[in-house]
Amino acid sequence: MKKLLLLCALIVTITSVAVPQSIIATLGGNSSTDYYDIVDNTGTILFRLTGEGQAGFGTTTFSDALNVNGGINLALNNSVKINGEAVLREPSQNLFVGTFTGKYIGGGNYNVFLGRAAGQNNTEGNSNTFLGYVAGFYNTEAEKNTFIGSFCGKSNETGNYNTFVGAQAGRDNVSGVGNSGLGYGAGTNNETGDANVFIGDNAGYNGTDLEYNVFVGYSAGKNAT
Repeated sequence: MKKLLLLCALIVTITSVAVPQSIIATLGGNSSTDYYDIVDNTGTILFRLTGEGQAGFGTTTFSDALNVNGGINLALNNSVKINGEAVLREPSQNLFVGTFTGKYIGGGNYNVFLGRAAGQNNTEGNSNTFLGYVAGFYNTEAEKNTFIGSFCGKSNETGNYNTFVGAQAGRDNVSGVGNSGLGYGAGTNNETGDANVFIGDNAGYNGTDLEYNVFVGYSAGKNAT
């Protein structure tokens, strides 16, 4: 009977120990001079948390809530978030910087998207470079495009080998191939035309289905259709 009671007591003790417990380390105050340190066996401070809520890895000099002296390694497919939205991601062979940037990436590789919602709908497109607010927004599977500027190449879905530089440049291109535009609004409305060169602000602006044209100069060929 005594052995049975001892066994029961042992089980109860083990069960009690195994129950998760909250661990609270209370500092002496809530200022920067009140802190909790983790040190190595030589006394070097590895981590410090202050009463003001600032944390430091490898440093005790603070300017922000989180301070790091050294590199930060993100595991594959992880991200840095602000207010719950990823602003820096490196899925597979891609690099995305900005809220909603490259959000729906599927099998596409070797893309670089920088700017809010740049390349947001890209799923299978490869080797694209989109820099600017909503640049290449609707791109789904097109490849080898370079769009630099806000709204640049926004509507492109399947057009390949296009290069547009400038805000609104190539904005409405949907399936056009091999177009080049330099300047604000260059080739803005060209939707399906191929192999055009637009150089100058608003060059070829209103054309929707232009092919094999070269427009050079401010508003050159603006109304060509």
